[in-house]
Amino acid sequence: MSTTVPEKVRVPKFGILQRITGVLFRPGEVFRDVIEHPSYKTALFALIGVNIFFTALVIPKFIEHMHWSVQYGPMAEELSPAQIEAFHAMSPTVLASQPLLTAVVGPLALFLLYAVLLRVYGNFSGSKVGMGTLFAITVFGFVPHILGLTVDSLLRLMADPQQLQAATFSLARLFPDLGQGAQFLLLDRINPFTVWAILLTAYGGAQALGVSFRKTGVFLMGLWVVFTLMGALTATLPGR
Repeated sequence: MSTTVPEKVRVPKFGILQRITGVLFRPGEVFRDVIEHPSYKTALFALIGVNIFFTALVIPKFIEHMHWSVQYGPMAEELSPAQIEAFHAMSPTVLASQPLLTAVVGPLALFLLYAVLLRVYGNFSGSKVGMGTLFAITVFGFVPHILGLTVDSLLRLMADPQQLQAATFSLARLFPDLGQGAQFLLLDRINPFTVWAILLTAYGGAQALGVSFRKTGVFLMGLWVVFTLMGALTATLPGR
């Protein structure tokens, strides 16, 4: 009577922490492992948890900044006395909810958006890869973006509340005298960590789809430029 020898189960080459750190220095090896074993949930919770933690550290400064803006900043000219009084009556918990919600929803929205964009690019190039794999690619590809958000939080911890918006690692940091106009808003959206993340995601996506990294990078970076310009223009529309 013959016995069947069970096939050896292949396990991921890298653990979650090794993937998160390794994708910054040896992305080729890490993305190959992610494509073969597209597990991402633990990494997703870890990255969002880090973002929440560092965002929470800055919340006291954020609340001080909001009170200063309402009293003395640009917002003071747009609000009526009744609105200012209502703002000061708001509890710190309500004020803290907005940055904490953004710390959770922001990364999730980015991961999903770029996974969908990779899926669209794959459909046009004739490559069919599951959304689970592409989402895993974006989770690890956007590690530099989370790193950039952490750096921003640390910069804001050291900044005066009045200068909180300018305390970022974006290009706006190089031009502190621009004010809060359209140029500042545009430069504030150009962060080297985010550019790094998009190119890293394009690299991993190209590996998963079996297509050219150059063309994938041009596709994702081109859309990022469009999103960035639209975001800056929308933020400067009257009534904002």
